[in-house]
Amino acid sequence: MEKLKKLGGSLLPAISVLPVASLMLGIGQWINSIQNHSFVAELLVISGNFILGNISILFALAVSMGLAKELDICLPISATIAFLMLTNLLKEDYLKELGLTISVERIAALENLNNQFIGILIGLLVAGLYNRFSNARLPKYLAFFDGPRIIPILTILATIVLGVFLYFAWPFLYLMLVNFGKIISGLGSIGAGLFGLFNRLLVPTGLHNALNSVFWFDLAGINDIGNFWSSHGEKGVVGMYQAGFFPITMFGLPGAALAMYKSASNKNEKLKSLLIANAFTAFLMGVSEPIELLFMFSFPLLFLIHACLTGLSLFICALFKWTAGFGFSSGLVDYLLSLKIPIANQSYMLLIVGVAAFFIYYTVFTFFINKYQVELFNERTKNSTERGKGVAKNEYKNDCS
Repeated sequence: MEKLKKLGGSLLPAISVLPVASLMLGIGQWINSIQNHSFVAELLVISGNFILGNISILFALAVSMGLAKELDICLPISATIAFLMLTNLLKEDYLKELGLTISVERIAALENLNNQFIGILIGLLVAGLYNRFSNARLPKYLAFFDGPRIIPILTILATIVLGVFLYFAWPFLYLMLVNFGKIISGLGSIGAGLFGLFNRLLVPTGLHNALNSVFWFDLAGINDIGNFWSSHGEKGVVGMYQAGFFPITMFGLPGAALAMYKSASNKNEKLKSLLIANAFTAFLMGVSEPIELLFMFSFPLLFLIHACLTGLSLFICALFKWTAGFGFSSGLVDYLLSLKIPIANQSYMLLIVGVAAFFIYYTVFTFFINKYQVELFNERTKNSTERGKGVAKNEYKNDCS
């Protein structure tokens, strides 16, 4: 558990940029709704999307530096090398250059390899190599590569091995989940609930995109997002795989954030401000990860409860045929836009479910945090402080140069 807390703490610097990126995106979309093709709006949207689209490499950098026994310039260099190698070597064009015959299914799976899980995995790899081999001593004729300088070399070799493993393992897992999604898609409201449950449970691995492709897009003929915005299909059915997320991200997670806020020490003002920003981001834009990552590793039981509540929300909304849809995510911006779509059905009921979700999340999180004395904040603050001490120029190791 302590190792998971340290992992969560190492992610904090990367998490802190998510609310800013989401806010830029939200403001840009709001301006676009008033004035189409606004230069300022497009600039904000492009900038926000760029940050959110590259959060994986930020995770790799944060974890590698956060979990290493000391700060060293070799860490970000090695993490960047590993991330660029892994995400590019497994692209279709490079695989074809290697003479490999690639199926359409494998291509679809490998296209979803650039995710937070891969960033964390690379960070763990680099930090592990540094902690194990940074004091290594080589023969005199290789003395230049003594110590931390050997870490980028070892990272390159390890990344090749990891890439070979993921080439076989990732598509297998991805396609297995796609088939699972196709099975539960025929279960009606129960299937919607199961989708919500596994959608959240799989977030730490990045494999939730496999299920998303079944329900939200046209992989299995459901195309819930496309059909909703084109208002094509049966009212009360189209949107059933989206609606239940609105009460959770707009109300439930802010309720969890309030519980964590009240449990934090008064000395943790920086973390309190981060919680406020994350809660606002979840409500406005529907970006849930900044809050989820704060307890995903520190207290996995809370994340399991969150996944179950998400599944329950989707089940209830699908059962009563309350629907809404999103183009970006399940926040206020998309909720308001979806109200104009003719196929939306009793969308106001999502707000009532949301209010209930707020109090449920607040109560559950408060209970578990107090009962188990969960250190969602102290560990992170301590970890971040210790890492920050090494940033001073005279303390930062530069042995890689």
